[in-house]
Amino acid sequence: MQDITEKLIKNYTVYHKIFYVFMVLLTVLSRVMKFTDNTPVCVTFATVVFVFALLDSVFYHMGVFKNMKFLTTFRLIEITTYSIFVSFVPYEGVLLVGMFMILFLLALEFIILGSHYDKGTILVRKMMLLIPMFINLCLSLQFRRETFWFCYVLVLAIFVVTLLFVTELLEYSNDAYEAYYTQLLLERNDIQDKNAKLEEYQEKVKNVNERVNYQKIELARVVNDLEQANREIESQTEIMRYMASSFDINKNINVIVDAIMDVKNPKLCAVYMDGAVNSDNRGICIIKTNYASMERRLRKDFEKIYSDFAESRKTTELLVGDELKELRFIGETNIKSLVKLAMINDNKQYGMMLIASDEENFFEKGISYYETCLVEYNVSVKSTKLYLQTQDMARKDGLTQIYNRVYFGQLFAAAAEEATKKQQPLSVALFDIDKFKNINDTYGHLAGDKVIKMVASIDDKFARAHGGFACRYGGEEFLLVLPGYDETQALPILEEMHKEIQTTIVQYDDKKIPVNVCIGLSAYPTICRDTNILVNRADKSMYYGKKNGRGRLVVDNPAVDDMQS
Repeated sequence: MQDITEKLIKNYTVYHKIFYVFMVLLTVLSRVMKFTDNTPVCVTFATVVFVFALLDSVFYHMGVFKNMKFLTTFRLIEITTYSIFVSFVPYEGVLLVGMFMILFLLALEFIILGSHYDKGTILVRKMMLLIPMFINLCLSLQFRRETFWFCYVLVLAIFVVTLLFVTELLEYSNDAYEAYYTQLLLERNDIQDKNAKLEEYQEKVKNVNERVNYQKIELARVVNDLEQANREIESQTEIMRYMASSFDINKNINVIVDAIMDVKNPKLCAVYMDGAVNSDNRGICIIKTNYASMERRLRKDFEKIYSDFAESRKTTELLVGDELKELRFIGETNIKSLVKLAMINDNKQYGMMLIASDEENFFEKGISYYETCLVEYNVSVKSTKLYLQTQDMARKDGLTQIYNRVYFGQLFAAAAEEATKKQQPLSVALFDIDKFKNINDTYGHLAGDKVIKMVASIDDKFARAHGGFACRYGGEEFLLVLPGYDETQALPILEEMHKEIQTTIVQYDDKKIPVNVCIGLSAYPTICRDTNILVNRADKSMYYGKKNGRGRLVVDNPAVDDMQS
């Protein structure tokens, strides 16, 4: 209500300015147009209006009118002053009409403004207006002619009645407004009560919906966990099935890494295994990640990381958050959790697995899936070792542990097929130990076995060094096959091998046994155009050397055929 009153005061101040301008102009025009000849009254009235206009503006801007008592007193003084001037204005003047108009508006404002339509306040202000009205009447009766008393009193009565009528009308309108406003308040309160009940009901519905949504979320989580568990079980089943049918440990570990990346979606899955697990004693390093820079750093540091982890004798190590700072290979990637898993077989660690994610709680549900995968791989490693041992027993010679003649047939057939298909050279050297029967007769069969093992080990050594394969072809006969080598490339290798055999002394008890061999060499396609007779041509070349002094290295040539004829 206070804000409304202040707004009304502001608006009335604007209207007052208009009234003041209007009254000054009206006074000036009344004199100029000769509606009145009383110049002193006009000048005095204009001056009074100007003074009140000035005071009205100054008091408003100073904030004095915020005090309702001061405003009421000021308006009452203004009304009284105008009432006094009305007593001296001629009846025939237009100025009198204008002054009654401003008195009427000021009186109406005086009664209503700031009363808050309180009937007691309005009654008091009506009584206060009797003072200027009484002064005006007394002065008018004293200074005006008696012939106009009746008319003036009548006009004044009409003025008062009109003022009271308008005031009553405003009061009635206000009462009607307040009644309507009260009704609206009651209706609003009723609506608010209904809204409160509705909000309470909505809150209950919301709580129920939240519980339902929570149950849905929980159900979805359970379903998701079940689906994840099913995927893991299916993955482990596939891994078991694959491991049961494969004896390739390199492929097996790749299958496991691929399965982990597919089922768990980590940002990194890497495996490092030392040479103990591989038949060729070479380590295995597998890294699957989308971070190329991290892969390069890890590949460089993996061996040391594995060595440090093996020395710690931990089987599992989980690193989260700031704990990862010690790992240089993480770099600027967004990795937030990482687990290290030891790969152990027969109580010996042979490798490790790294799994990393950009989620800090990635491993909160455990690492059983990864451990199960490693268990399956350990089983496959044992199975593979057993299989290879069995295979070696079938493929390798029991005494020398190089390939036997039966498996040589398979290896040579594959090498000959590839050489023929790709038109690549293929060299075959066949050699046997000179005077081996004399060694057995002189030193005994155990010494002979030792000589055979020495020659076989050198044969195998040179085969491995040059990507070929060695074989014990007969009792004291051996083969060295070199795919990709023609006779000019193979000859210095065989010369070096021959020299090493000649210079290697076999020690048996207190006896030193010198050894020599005779070697025959043939090559496809430069010497022999048919791979099916390549071994036979090497055999003939060897016998040519034995016939011509033993301890020789003979390259296949036409003289070999002449000797046979």
